[in-house]
Amino acid sequence: MVHRTTARALTREESKAVTRKRLIDAALKLAGESGGSSLTASSIAREAGVAQPTFYVHFRDRDDLLRALGEVQIEGLRRNLARSRSEIDLDAPEGGAPDDDALRGAFRIAIEAAIGAPVLFRVYIRERTQTDTPLGRHCRRVADELRADLVDDLRALDEHLGRERTETRLEMLADGLTAYTEALSLGYLDGRYEDLDEALDALSSFARIVLA
Repeated sequence: MVHRTTARALTREESKAVTRKRLIDAALKLAGESGGSSLTASSIAREAGVAQPTFYVHFRDRDDLLRALGEVQIEGLRRNLARSRSEIDLDAPEGGAPDDDALRGAFRIAIEAAIGAPVLFRVYIRERTQTDTPLGRHCRRVADELRADLVDDLRALDEHLGRERTETRLEMLADGLTAYTEALSLGYLDGRYEDLDEALDALSSFARIVLA
C-alpha cells in the first residue's frame, strides 16, 4: 500500500509572511531594473502576482515597502560587508601591516557579498544617491556608516603602527578602498573581469599601498 502524505496547510500568519516576502522580492526585482523611485504599489503587486488591495494589507504605501526593503535586504548586505573588515588582523607581527592572506580574505568576503546578491548590490549602488525616497535614504545611511566604520579601522591600524594621519586623509583612503572594491565587483558582475583571484590581487596590492 502506498501511503500519501498531505502537505500541511499554511497558517494565516505563515501565508501573510509568504505574501509579504513576495512583495518585497518583487520590489527588489523592479528596483534592480528601473530604480526605486519609479516603483508603484500597482506595479509591485502585479509583479508579485497579487491583487493591488493585498499590497495594502502588508504595507501602508510604497514608501513603507521600500523602507522594509532597506531594512530587510540592505542590512543583510551591510552585515556581510562589515564582516569583511573583522577578518583583517590588526595585531600583525612586529608592528607591520596586515599580511596578504588577511587582506585577500577580507576583500574576498566583500566581493562575494556583492556578487552573491547582484540585484541587491546594484540597487544599493544606485539608490544611495536618491535621498528623496526611504530606500535611497536608507542606502545612504548604510553607506555612511560603512564608511565611518572603515575610517575607524584605519585609525586603529595607524595607532597599532604608531602613526597618525588626519581625519580627512583617512576618509579619502576609506573612500578609495570602497570605490575600488565596488568597481571591481561591478566589473566582475558585468563580465569585464573573469578572474576573481586577479581582482583580489589588485585590491590587495592597492590596500598594501594605502596601509603602508
